[in-house]
Amino acid sequence: MYILGINISHDSSTCLLQDGELIFYREFERNSKVKGNRILESDPFLFYHSEDIKQHTTFVDYVIFSTWENRLDQQRIAFILNQLKNFGLEWGNVVFNASDHHLYHASNAAFSSGFDECACLIIDGSGSCLKSEDSNPFREIESVYSFNYSQGLRTKFKHYSRSSDGLYTDFEIKNQDDYIVVLSDSISCGKLFNTFSYGLGYKGVGDSGKIMGLASYGRHVDTYGSWFNRIFDIEITNNNTIIPLSKMIGNLPLQDQQDVLKTLQEETKNHTIHLIEKALDLCNTNNIVLSGGYFLNCVNNYHYLRSFPKVNFYVDPIAHDGGTSIGAAKYLWYDMTKDKTIRKLDTLYL
Repeated sequence: MYILGINISHDSSTCLLQDGELIFYREFERNSKVKGNRILESDPFLFYHSEDIKQHTTFVDYVIFSTWENRLDQQRIAFILNQLKNFGLEWGNVVFNASDHHLYHASNAAFSSGFDECACLIIDGSGSCLKSEDSNPFREIESVYSFNYSQGLRTKFKHYSRSSDGLYTDFEIKNQDDYIVVLSDSISCGKLFNTFSYGLGYKGVGDSGKIMGLASYGRHVDTYGSWFNRIFDIEITNNNTIIPLSKMIGNLPLQDQQDVLKTLQEETKNHTIHLIEKALDLCNTNNIVLSGGYFLNCVNNYHYLRSFPKVNFYVDPIAHDGGTSIGAAKYLWYDMTKDKTIRKLDTLYL
């Protein structure tokens, strides 16, 4: 059985599974030379992916799409399928569920880790809407899943934010089925880095590594107030501190900028340590996988290893959205077949 996974959000990518084995993966930026490139209707790059896929097969049993937004997705999917057909590929079934963005991050990490069971912590800029329509303002920013090969991936915790606009003043905790749902105006760790990147004149998404580099020259300071508030056992950002600071950072002296960014590193690190503790407790395990764009922050990743010396970590090497094409394909394979074969990722040369 062949499953073709296609991520149609930023960091667009394709992958091909043959009977559960990952045999091909490529991101569109490899052809376009545009960082974080996404599939648009003007893109010719599907041709190169199709030609590589045809080296293995011209018929795939399933095509599954991953994304983090709904807007224009149906139109984009129709365009992609038409292009694949024009390039000589055929398929049996098409699968698309816009609500599964964090689930596919978790799937990519869990099935690649080699663990037979683990907790999955997902942190990024933002993921799928709380409901299926774009008009719903709440998007997932932090998720915890438990995983094993008997029960698959099960949601344990979901934190949704009102588009990180700081306008939602209420705070809600709900019990939904057997997991916890939090609604707040908290700004995700990934979006914090994007926000301060914009404040310094960078492009935001894709440029966060630049401000992570600047942070290494700074000092952790508490001059500007607290960055996170704790309500019960939930941490949410103090937007009264963060939003004004992100707008003024471009006007600060260089050393002050570096101090703010160092504080950003430290505050998000401490917040993530709190979430790792929560994930391990909710899932009752000593294994954890980390995925979502925030975990491209390799500086802080080292601190988690030091903070939890007895915990087994797997940091998804394709933690950004490109990896969700693999996660979607693997999720579909294991969900359909109930296959319990452990397929640890043993190379990045895909």
